[in-house]
Amino acid sequence: RLPPRVYERAFDFLAMESRPTHYMGGPNSALLALRNCALVCREWYHLTWCHLRQRISFRNRNDVLTMRELLRARPHLGSIPKQVVIRGFATSPADSDRAQILHLETFAIMLSRRLSNVSVFYIRDAIWTTGPFQSRSVRHLAAFCSVETLVLSRVTVTRLSQLALLISSLPQLQVLTLRAVDCLHAQVPSWVFMPLHCEAKLQKLYLLRVAVTVEEFFIRLSETCNFRYIAHATNVKRARLVQQMGGCQRLLDANASSLEVLRLSIGNAHPTTSCSEVEIGMSVPSSQSDC
Repeated sequence: RLPPRVYERAFDFLAMESRPTHYMGGPNSALLALRNCALVCREWYHLTWCHLRQRISFRNRNDVLTMRELLRARPHLGSIPKQVVIRGFATSPADSDRAQILHLETFAIMLSRRLSNVSVFYIRDAIWTTGPFQSRSVRHLAAFCSVETLVLSRVTVTRLSQLALLISSLPQLQVLTLRAVDCLHAQVPSWVFMPLHCEAKLQKLYLLRVAVTVEEFFIRLSETCNFRYIAHATNVKRARLVQQMGGCQRLLDANASSLEVLRLSIGNAHPTTSCSEVEIGMSVPSSQSDC
């Protein structure tokens, strides 16, 4: 029988390996292994408890209500979660792989001031209509002062103004990741207004196989928010490749004065591991940053 300290080190290692990247928000083998360890015995359950609660997922309103009751009874547990996932909830098996997130507003109102250390906020597998999230809820999400990373994966928004509303509501946001994000309305706002804190904080942008209108939105956004790091990936057919790369070039032009690192991927390649990746490091001297 090994001492508990050995188990703790092993669980700490699994917890570090289980942290999702900005590209993918799903569980990996390390997280599954950690969950299996929690089922071995009571001692291992208590040793893995905090690690497994660092990432919490909400699929419906009942999940939100359950967490609210737990935090009412044990408020100190609100400091444990580091990552929050809002997932689309399919009401029937016939629904598509993207579903409504009617519980987003409930989450914002009930839990925004109870989860004090959340640093990564996910929305995934969702169809985001205009109804569930109104401007009145922005003040509740603004309570997430520790959120530095926002990830949207497999999300369909109704209007691009929803995206701007969400981004502007997180005061400490530094990293934006969008993977397979599209918009029902093709019209791009003629201008994009962002609060001053967003202009100062936003640094990294990951656009992974997003719709052309979403890419156009970030070109407009770059007029006020200059990114230092951009990762761009597309897997479109050759007929649309010129259009996509043209948008990428405009995005780079809009961030020319601040861009330091660029990562490009074309086809099914992953922008962090593929041999087709092109990485350009551009060190911009401080004396020339205003040129």
